[in-house]
Amino acid sequence: MKTDVQTAIVGGGIVGVSALYWLTRLGWTDCLLLERRELTSGSTWHAAGNTTYFGPYPKMTALFAGSIRCYLQAERESGRSIGFHRTGSLRLAATERELELFHAYAPRYRELGIPFHIRSPEEVAALHPFIDTSAIHGAAHTPTDGHVDPTGATMALAAAARQMGAAIERHCPVERISRDRGKWVLETPNGRLRAQHVVIATSFWAREMLEPLGLNLPLYATQHHEIITDSLPRIAAREKELPAMRDSWVSCNVRQEGDGLLIGIYETNPEFWALDGIPADFAEELLPPNLDPLMPHLERLM
Repeated sequence: MKTDVQTAIVGGGIVGVSALYWLTRLGWTDCLLLERRELTSGSTWHAAGNTTYFGPYPKMTALFAGSIRCYLQAERESGRSIGFHRTGSLRLAATERELELFHAYAPRYRELGIPFHIRSPEEVAALHPFIDTSAIHGAAHTPTDGHVDPTGATMALAAAARQMGAAIERHCPVERISRDRGKWVLETPNGRLRAQHVVIATSFWAREMLEPLGLNLPLYATQHHEIITDSLPRIAAREKELPAMRDSWVSCNVRQEGDGLLIGIYETNPEFWALDGIPADFAEELLPPNLDPLMPHLERLM
């Protein structure tokens, strides 16, 4: 392992590896990423991988568009598949006000060159025959939305960054960070690393990592559920993948996963988890099912 670098990045999920990719692409090739286990073994392992161009603010829309371009670019550069499915997505308007907002957003997407359409309930039914359109006023349709394989996208970025000169150390947890003579010092089981700059990309471990430096990061984990159904015959019989569906009234997103559905619920009052600190060995694991908070959302969805 190197002992002195320009930039050290702590955390090997999609955020840390993206930072590594862009720094090396911009000429900062003296970068080393440290990952305590395997790449993507933390929050990224739990992600659904949805990609969208839809954002309420222009800068957010531009960021989303840039992210999708970045993934596709890394796929070309590395030769590794990101598992991108361009299915499009439908954001349902449960009220007239929502539909008015979608119409207000439309000029921005035209300026950015992003396909964006307002669909009638009848058009929504033609695009997604499993949506009950009797209770909606229409939908915003972004046909270039989709989803990626989070692990595939991360590995493509990592491979492309390595090709440009970056380095990655796996199974190398950072145990302590301190300052010494104008540089950061990172203590690891593999030795001591000095760095001019440090990027902390450790998701919900960041609070514990920064506390010894006197920094209070108000970041706490909440429980969030995803439901993946078994294969459904009506979906298995389709030739074309369904567009993703987002519904603010239900507070959920639904997309096709194989021949079934992946349902993500945004609970009204999510429960906090591990308030005293995320277990150091927590990785590719799921929390015990807790369906009670989901029932009001699922009842609306059905």
